[in-house]
Amino acid sequence: MNSEFALWIAFILCIVGLQIWSGWRRKRAMQKLANEIGFVYIGNTLPSSVPVAGTEIARTSSIWNVIDGERNGIRVVAFDCRFGAGKGSWRRTVIAVHAPRTAFGTVLLEPGFDTQEAAGWTIEFEPRRMGFSLQQLMDIEELEARIAAVGR
Repeated sequence: MNSEFALWIAFILCIVGLQIWSGWRRKRAMQKLANEIGFVYIGNTLPSSVPVAGTEIARTSSIWNVIDGERNGIRVVAFDCRFGAGKGSWRRTVIAVHAPRTAFGTVLLEPGFDTQEAAGWTIEFEPRRMGFSLQQLMDIEELEARIAAVGR
């Protein structure tokens, strides 16, 4: 085996290892958040009560890190997902609230986020931006702040 090939293999293994490690860290952070705020970490299954038809969620190719609970008497489901497939896909954190938009605090109604309503739920996520961005999933601190603002 020549040394260039071995370097490429090592590089690819490092990239794969970093992705696995990053996914594991995110999962642990979502589990910790769920525990701290009294939510349940569900994993990779979206509750059937969250509407999919007629929303952008219908375009997701995978869903993971689902947390479910109540904040100020309002049901909240948050999760990470991938929209689309292949090179054109993009990842986002979605917050779904079983309430109209008026139940949100001002932190959830900021410009630049897509907000959709379906079947009594309001769904919010940052839309796809043009260009390359490493930050695709919402920071845990921001997610916690957005969940805390529900029903205020």
